[in-house]
Order: sequence, then C-alpha cells, then structure tokens
Amino acid sequence: MTRESLARLISSALDPILCAASFGRGDGMPATGDALDPAPSPWPEPDEAVQVLWCAPFAQVRQELPGLWHQVRQHAPDDDLGCVDVTVDVDVLGRLVAADIESEPLADLLRGVGDVEAAAAAAELPGLPAEVAVPALADLFERLLAAARAG
Repeated sequence: MTRESLARLISSALDPILCAASFGRGDGMPATGDALDPAPSPWPEPDEAVQVLWCAPFAQVRQELPGLWHQVRQHAPDDDLGCVDVTVDVDVLGRLVAADIESEPLADLLRGVGDVEAAAAAAELPGLPAEVAVPALADLFERLLAAARAG
C-alpha cells in the first residue's frame, strides 16, 4: 500500500468520527514524523512512514468531552490557546505503530473512561496491518468519545 493510500484509509475511517467530536484535520496532508517535529524521526525511512493528525481546541475538549479532558488536561497550557492532538502512526511496512491522544495511548485512555474491554482490544492493535487495525480503531475511538462525552 502506498503512503497516500494508507493516509486515505486512515482518514476515511476516522474523519467522520473525530470530526463529529470537534476534531479537525491538523495537518491537511499525511506527514512524515520529522515534518511535524524538528527532532530526528524515529522511522527507519521517514519519507515512507505515515502520520495522520487531528486536533481540537483545549477549551472545546474541556467543554464537550469532559471524560477525555480529565485525562489530557496536564498537557494544556494555562491560556487554553492550544489544541488536543490525535495521531495515528503507520510504519514503512503499513503496520499500525500507535494511535494516541496527546501522546497518551488509546488503550490507556479507554481504560481511563472505564472501558476495560475496549482498552484490551486497543492494546492488541499495534503491529497489525493498517487494513485490519484502522477499522478497529474507528470503533474504539467512537467508544472512547461516547464515554468521554458522558464525563
């Protein structure tokens, strides 16, 4: 699978869920790890890896997703001008590396909202091919956001 097709797969599965919860695409395009961060890329060949990013303003997450806000607020500046980042990373072989919010793994966030079953499922996704992992991620993000709305 090409880098562009991986990015389309991730976006088509997750955009409807994340954008419905106030997250907008933060990058506009798939990006390599080093395009978003000046630090050296952890990827063996950064021009082949894919990272897709979404973000939502801190204030909006605090108001609309209190259960999520409770878990990520330590990353928020005092002025509320930043945003909460959701990232999905796929390696050069098309395998899921990570899915996180503010660098907190999806499994930990699901556990934090009390969904132990979903947390266990999320913990098993890294290393799976994107074609398998991404549809499961969509379901897990949907469960997380539903629980986060409830507080």
